Amino acid sequence: REQLDENCVIVFDMGGYGEAARRMLAIAVLGQLWRALERRVEAQATHTDDSEPDLPLVNCYLEEAADLAATGVLDALLSKGRAFGLAVTLAMQFPEQVRESHPRVYRELLNDVGTTITGSVGVDKLLAERLATSDIDADAMAARLRALSRGEWLVRPAAGFDAPMPQ
Repeated sequence: REQLDENCVIVFDMGGYGEAARRMLAIAVLGQLWRALERRVEAQATHTDDSEPDLPLVNCYLEEAADLAATGVLDALLSKGRAFGLAVTLAMQFPEQVRESHPRVYRELLNDVGTTITGSVGVDKLLAERLATSDIDADAMAARLRALSRGEWLVRPAAGFDAPMPQ
């Protein structure tokens, strides 16, 4: 809990565990993180006026995030995390991995994620539609995503509140 009172990055490396153990451990750790974030907001509210608290940013990096999609944990982290000063960095092969196992998380990924960094993606029509712009339609974006070489990245940064999208 003390670590959350300043800007921080939290990395959970669970690479040495089997899939079932990794999932259970991630649920337990993320549940504790979520409760600590809730307590932090509650504590901040008792020390400030009625305005929204200015909390330090906690960035939680989740490797192989697709494995956690079916657990229900990602729903809350993506949809409600901002209110608790939580940014979530998800690393996965491609977003469509979670589409069938957990459609709500997939929609959150496409609609509620501010910054997208992607390498080559062979097939993900909805991601291509999400990244399309007035200058490049979804089909051209899908072709661009497929054509990215190893080490090349497409980055779509988020804009600040009420600010134009960065180019």
